[in-house]
Amino acid sequence: INEEQLSAAVERQKREGGRIVQNLIALESIDADTFTRFLSRQRGLPRVEIARYGVPHDILSLIPRDFAVQHEVFPLDLIGGNLTVGMVCPLDTATIAQLNAACGFKISPVLCSAEDLRASIERYYAAPEESKQDRAHEAEVPAEAISVSLKLAGIQSLIQQLTALPSLPITIHKLREAIDDPQTSAKEIGGIIATDPPLAAKLLSIANSPAYGFPHQITSVPLAVSLLGLNETYSVALSAAVVDLFKGSPAIDFKSFWVRSMLCGTLCKIIARVSGLGATPGIFTAGILLDIGRLAFAEVAPQRYASVDPNLRGADLVAAEERVFGIAHPEAGYLLASAWGLPDELGETIRFHHTPEYAQLNRSIASLAAIGNMMAFLTPEERKDPGCLSNTCARPLAELHLNEDATVELFDELCRILSSEFLLQRKWESDARRHDESEVVL
Repeated sequence: INEEQLSAAVERQKREGGRIVQNLIALESIDADTFTRFLSRQRGLPRVEIARYGVPHDILSLIPRDFAVQHEVFPLDLIGGNLTVGMVCPLDTATIAQLNAACGFKISPVLCSAEDLRASIERYYAAPEESKQDRAHEAEVPAEAISVSLKLAGIQSLIQQLTALPSLPITIHKLREAIDDPQTSAKEIGGIIATDPPLAAKLLSIANSPAYGFPHQITSVPLAVSLLGLNETYSVALSAAVVDLFKGSPAIDFKSFWVRSMLCGTLCKIIARVSGLGATPGIFTAGILLDIGRLAFAEVAPQRYASVDPNLRGADLVAAEERVFGIAHPEAGYLLASAWGLPDELGETIRFHHTPEYAQLNRSIASLAAIGNMMAFLTPEERKDPGCLSNTCARPLAELHLNEDATVELFDELCRILSSEFLLQRKWESDARRHDESEVVL
């Protein structure tokens, strides 16, 4: 590192606390892997002490060893009256309630890598007989153990960065207030959207997409509101506003991300129809926002996220993100949704779109989101084989009672949508130019 990077880390430490190395990682001056490789080349360093820097003893002592082992929960940080804990199952409300009663703090659970969490519990909470052994024996802590410690210690900093991202536009808050008023008309909703030309253009773009399949071109915001309905208009506007917050990040191809999100949202609506869920409000929004955690990573840590292979998908992508950040994009997206006050059901769908079996509020929505997400990332070869969906999404398909015939129908719809994907991208590019020129037809 250079002197400027060190100074920045020192200033951040003064403001927010933490170890210098943790602040260097947060500022992307170094990464955990680079640091541990450096340590592995040094002789005589008390690496066991470095490994234990991740969680101070006073934080660790808040959760007894037996409790941590039994419930697979690990303390990460205490800020004010809020204790952030890593959990293998963050929806274990009984464990959260016990922790709250035992320590008196508000508990904020974070879904961490099960492998990292269990390794840290084993290392930090030494068994009684192990704690009596000679510390010279402990000095041989491998570099991998230090890397895990740094990742877990950095989760709280990452959460702070995520929750400090820009708030949703004032237009979205005005829309939410207006829709909550039963006296609000479609014309009034259209008037609110018209005050935000980029948002209005994106609303028209989505309304004219294959997701809704209206027979005629929609050229005005009031007409779009009337056809979509108030709640669906809010959902569409919300999804467009959220994605637009991150379009300047250099670490992700925003146009490709937007087209893929549109495809996923469209597929979610089709899956809802085929499975009998019908026009459930917010399904399209859920499909579009499933991967906002990826946008958030690219925004707060572009250099580190650039090290994650963009071609990975599914469990492989989640595992790669956990190796870099300690948490993956579903959890990052959930934390962001919570910070923005988005509906709980939407936050849950974002959190469990790779593992819908853990959803509690609405497993059906999480299941269709999992299927839509998987289909949106199929390769050209896989799109020819409906059987690949049965192999990778067996549980979600069973949850929605979708049989082989339904799967074939979904693949037919996918082919139909993909035939217009180029048009979707052209439409997006056209609207982007219109945003800059402020020539949106309202």
